[in-house]
Parts: sequence; structure tokens; C-alpha cells
Amino acid sequence: MKMGLNLWVWESPFSTDKHLGLISKSRSLGAEVIEFGMEEDTVVDTKALRRVLEEQAMECSVVGIFPPGRDLSSEDAAVRRRGMDYADRCISVCAELGSTLLSGAVAGLFSEEAVFGAARRTRLGYAAESMRRIAEHAADAGVRFVIEAVNRY
Repeated sequence: MKMGLNLWVWESPFSTDKHLGLISKSRSLGAEVIEFGMEEDTVVDTKALRRVLEEQAMECSVVGIFPPGRDLSSEDAAVRRRGMDYADRCISVCAELGSTLLSGAVAGLFSEEAVFGAARRTRLGYAAESMRRIAEHAADAGVRFVIEAVNRY
């Protein structure tokens, strides 16, 4: 088992211009892995971050954020496409960093809508198909796509 720290404990959104020092700080606290979320305002210079990760002998994982506008279970194909395009960008960042893990809650986040019956089965089908495509792309890039199951929304 490895000890990790999500950089959200200090500040958000992550930016390599401002937050590279958090890598060595995390290491000094015993962390072996850091994690950051790919928020709208996240700015990642993957070469600079990878260099610091290697210098500190640290690993990195990335958290994907899938609000309603990127919901992989959406009835709207354009919303699902935005979610998949976003996941592709996250996978690219992981690959450039040498990270092997992209995680995230990919459906229903922040939604106030309850879905039942046939509509639920349809939405689960959309989510499964979207996640299958993302997982295939991630596997091709050497990245594991890990789905965060949440029950608080």
C-alpha cells in the first residue's frame, strides 16, 4: 500500500506555475503519490510536473470531474461526447506524466434528478458504453480508468 495526498487539501485548482512546491511538501509528509483534479482552471505543464515527480520519486494520479455538462449517462449525446472528450484530455495528461491512474465519478454528479425504470436502464447503458470507450483509450495509453462510486448525490 502507498500513502498519497490529494492536493485539494491545500488549494484548488492545481497549477504547475503555483503548486509544484506541494510535491516536495507532500513527500516530506511521507506521501508516495500525489493526486490532483482536472478542474476547468487546472493548468498542467506536464514536462515540469513529471520532472519534479521524478526528482521526488513520487507517483501521480489524476481525478476526472464529470458534472452534468459531462455526464456520461446523459440522454444528450453531445453531453456524453463532451464527457468522453474531457476524459481523453485527462488520459493524455496522465500518459504525459507517466501516471497510470485516472479516477472519477462519471455519472449523476451534482444531479437532483432521480431516474427509475426503463429510463434508468437506458442511462446505465449510455454510461456503460461511454466508459467502455474511455477504458479502451486509457488501456491503449497505459492508464487505468477507475470509476469512483458515490452515493451522496
